[in-house]
Amino acid sequence: MLGNTKFNQIQKNAPGINPRMLALRLRELEVMGVVARKVYPGTPIRIDYSLTDLGRDVIPIMYAMTEFSMKNFPEDVFDDGQSRTPEQVYREIRAE
Repeated sequence: MLGNTKFNQIQKNAPGINPRMLALRLRELEVMGVVARKVYPGTPIRIDYSLTDLGRDVIPIMYAMTEFSMKNFPEDVFDDGQSRTPEQVYREIRAE
C-alpha cells in the first residue's frame, strides 16, 4: 500500500509465511490484477511489486477488516489481548 515494494520487504512484513507461499500468493494477486510485478533487468535482477488501481480499491476493505479484528478478536491480534483502535496502534508505533 506504500508504493513499490521488493519481495524481501514484503516477506519481512509478513511473518510466518514462507518464501514459496508468498511467491504463489503474489502470483495469484498478479493474475487477478490486484498486484503489478515489474522486472528491472540488470545484475542482480530487481523485481518490484505494487498495487494496481484494483488493488487500491481493496484498501478500505482491508482497513475495515483490520479494525473489526482489533476490536472483536484482540486476543488473536495483540500479545496482551487488549483491543485497540487503528489510531491507538499508530500512536504506539510512532512512540517506539
